[in-house]
Amino acid sequence: RRCHGVAYVPPSTSAAVEMPMRPLSFAPIAKATDRAVVLINTVGDKGEASALSGRKRKHTLKGLGTGFIIESDGLILTNNHVVDGADVVAVKLTDGRNFSARVIGRDAKTDLAVLRIAATDLPTIQLGDSDAIEVGDWVVAIGNPFGLDHTVSAGIVSAKGRTSADVPILADGYFDFIQTDASINPGNSGGPLLNMKGHVVGINTAIRGDGQGIGFAIPMNMIREVLPLLLRDGKITRSAIGLSIRDIREVPIDERRAVVDVTPAQHVD
Repeated sequence: RRCHGVAYVPPSTSAAVEMPMRPLSFAPIAKATDRAVVLINTVGDKGEASALSGRKRKHTLKGLGTGFIIESDGLILTNNHVVDGADVVAVKLTDGRNFSARVIGRDAKTDLAVLRIAATDLPTIQLGDSDAIEVGDWVVAIGNPFGLDHTVSAGIVSAKGRTSADVPILADGYFDFIQTDASINPGNSGGPLLNMKGHVVGINTAIRGDGQGIGFAIPMNMIREVLPLLLRDGKITRSAIGLSIRDIREVPIDERRAVVDVTPAQHVD
């Protein structure tokens, strides 16, 4: 507008941001990685006591999930909850072949599992750097939602550093989730979350059932920390130092100490 004949120019409140164009297609990423994504079917028996007879009856439980191949000799990553309680774990490749899988390592508190199938010369996905992604970056999810195998969805990184307080699937879990609005549904669990280079930056793990477009993935750099232990020992053994800290303002002056409430060190599963 003009004031007394002088043009008014509003002050600049922020620097201009140059935005790269949105990708014309995510097809190159899907083509480069989809062959390394697998369908996981599980079968397990659960014993439950009958209310009438008190005798235990077996119920067959079937599960569905996703995994991805990280080594050409049949090493596969997925979620622990995909294979938890399963007696039979079957893996189907994109070429139609089916394999019986062996669980060689798993950890409930990070919800990770490592499988192996007896196959060679398999396509693999490269593991990426989850610390390098930023909120607002494009990401692609590939999985088997509701059995619709090899479904590709895209979105952005909505947030980083989400904890078990934000994702109430395991109260004592060690979580540092990537939040994304890429479409994730039951059956996507264990599938890859990919950056624009086609590298895995996370494992799709959970959704908020009370919302839409709120999914969570375990960051790849957390997986890198525990994977060597799962491959070596098949599990993660954790220890606690046995110290707890209190607010000094809550402690009477005559009882204040440098360290309070020391308990014996212990192993934590």
